[in-house]
Amino acid sequence: MKKFFLLFIFCSLTLAAYNQAAPNETVGNPTAPTSVTSYKGWKNQGLLTFSGTAEVQNTQPSDNRLGSGGGNVFFTNAPGTNFEISGFPSTIDKPASIAIVFGMYNYDTANLSELLLEYSTDGINYRRLKYERYLPQLYPATPWAAMEAGFKNTDTGRGSISPKDLRFRFTQTSATKQFRIDDIFLSYVFLLPIKLQQFTSTTNENSLTNKTVQLTWQTVSESNNDYFDVERSTDGISFLSIGKVKSVGTGSTTNTYSFTDNNPNYINQYRLKQVDMDGKSSYSKILFVKVSKANPLVLFENAVRGNLPLQVNAEQTNIGSLTIFDFSGREHLHFKGKNGSQNINVSGLSSGKYFIRLNTNDGQVYSQQFIKQ
Repeated sequence: MKKFFLLFIFCSLTLAAYNQAAPNETVGNPTAPTSVTSYKGWKNQGLLTFSGTAEVQNTQPSDNRLGSGGGNVFFTNAPGTNFEISGFPSTIDKPASIAIVFGMYNYDTANLSELLLEYSTDGINYRRLKYERYLPQLYPATPWAAMEAGFKNTDTGRGSISPKDLRFRFTQTSATKQFRIDDIFLSYVFLLPIKLQQFTSTTNENSLTNKTVQLTWQTVSESNNDYFDVERSTDGISFLSIGKVKSVGTGSTTNTYSFTDNNPNYINQYRLKQVDMDGKSSYSKILFVKVSKANPLVLFENAVRGNLPLQVNAEQTNIGSLTIFDFSGREHLHFKGKNGSQNINVSGLSSGKYFIRLNTNDGQVYSQQFIKQ
C-alpha cells in the first residue's frame, strides 16, 4: 500500500487556518483483480464509499518515494472507466479550501485530460479539477508520480463547499493508454480570523557545517493567543515540533516573531501551529526551504564496467537505502546503505547512463550520475 493524500490546504497568505484530518483511503492488497464496488479490502470500507467501473489490482506497485507497493485502482483503456469516492463524515460541515493529492501511474504531462478528475457536491453536476505534479523536487516520477489539484472555498463559481458534501471522480477518456491511482488521505483547512501578515524564511549558509534557517512572522491581530509551535517536515505530511515561541496574546497591533532552526535538513517544510489559551489550534501556510549541504554520496569513478566505487559520509549511522535508476526512471538495484567506502556491482546493467540515489532515514535525498560502459 502507498501513502498518497487528499489534502484540503491553506488558501491565503494573510490568514491562519484550522486543520483536521478525515480517514485516508488505502487500497490494501487484493489477491485478484476485483471491481471497486465489490472489493472489501479498503481501509475505510463502511465509512467512505467507493464506486465505479474500474478494477482494484495488486500489480504495478509504486516505486515513488511515498509508496511501498500494494493494491491500486486500475483504469483500462476503455473510455468511460471511472472511480468515485464519497461519503466523507457529516461532521465536516464548514467551508474549506480543498486540494487532492494522489498517486498516478503512466501520467502524461502533454495531455493531463486523458484521466479526467472531477468533483461534485450533489452527485449530479461535476466540475473538472486540473492537476499537476506535487512537489516534483521532492517526489520524482519513477514512474509513479504524486499529483495535486485544488481550489479555495472563495473561488469564483464554486461557492462555499463543505467537505461532507464532496465526491471525487476519476474518468478514463483515452482509448490507448491505461492508468492507475492509489491511496487518498483527506484533510481540510477552515479559515479563521487570525491575521498573519507574513511568514518568511532566511537561510544562512556561510559554511558546510554551520547552516541555519531563520523563520520570521508578523501578526496584525491576536485574540486569546497562547503560543506558536514551530513545526518542520521533510515530506510535507508528517510534521514534528522543533520549538515554541510565546505570543503577545491579545491585541490589534503588529507583532513580530522569529525562530532559528539550527539543525535544518536538506529539504525542509515549515509551518506555524498557533495555539489558543483554550487549547484550540490553527496552522499557517507551509514554507518550502532547501538548504545546500555537502553531498554525502561521493563517486570515485563516473564511468565504470564492473564495480561502482563510492563512499557514503552520512550524518547518521543508519542511512536508509541506495537505489540505482536509469534515465527513464526504472529502478534496477535497491539495497540498504551503509557509511564508508564500498563497491557496488553493476556488471549486470546494460551500457548507458544511470544515477544512484541515497535516501537517508531523516528524509534527505542525494544523487550522483554515472555511466555503465
